[in-house]
Amino acid sequence: MRDGKMRPAIVFAFVAKGNRIAARERLGVSGAFQQAAWECLQKLRKNPEASKMSIPLDRFTMNFKIVDDLAFMCLATQEAGQSISFMFLKQISEAFFDKYTGLEE
Repeated sequence: MRDGKMRPAIVFAFVAKGNRIAARERLGVSGAFQQAAWECLQKLRKNPEASKMSIPLDRFTMNFKIVDDLAFMCLATQEAGQSISFMFLKQISEAFFDKYTGLEE
């Protein structure tokens, strides 16, 4: 909290399927986060053993969770920590699968 204002812990998030972003949300930040996240995601996908990853980026951490061909990413403030970031990714991945499982493209 700066200037007496609450700031969100998660400031940018997306869900990607293959090479396409299926959903995206940004809260009060600007920058080339999406491009940086996309580049990191491509590196992560080259390692089939990896399913989670965190990368420090300035005052933030970029956090990924990979499930099959879906990638869930959130950009969180460093103060949020990894536990909040991965709890968020767990919740959005579960909500995504609950909503879209069984739907055809």
